[in-house]
Amino acid sequence: MGQAPDASSAPPHQQAQALTASVAPFRLPAMLSRAVAYPAGTRLLVATGLHDGERSTGAVLDVDVPGNHVTVAGRLPQAVHDAAGATLGGSPTTFGGGAATEVATIQQYVPAQRRPTAIEF
Repeated sequence: MGQAPDASSAPPHQQAQALTASVAPFRLPAMLSRAVAYPAGTRLLVATGLHDGERSTGAVLDVDVPGNHVTVAGRLPQAVHDAAGATLGGSPTTFGGGAATEVATIQQYVPAQRRPTAIEF
């Protein structure tokens, strides 16, 4: 049986840093919840989610943070909410999510081409 590590050899705890937040000086074009956000330099791409709390959306929003501006960049083939997301090969990729039922679709938005693709399993 191994011995438990000596508490004196554990790294010291770092001081937690305070987080400050403020309301952005711009708004999304509609109420949106349960979306996926992807960092893109000084911008954010926000995909899918629940529009007005009632229906899934496939919209991809381009949020220009320093410019305080939001535009619709495109749409994903399948509207979903509660999806997982990651940036793969430089492109925002949405995994699964829900609509009327849960889905197994992988959807990728290619910003340079303004073109979405979907893979169904």
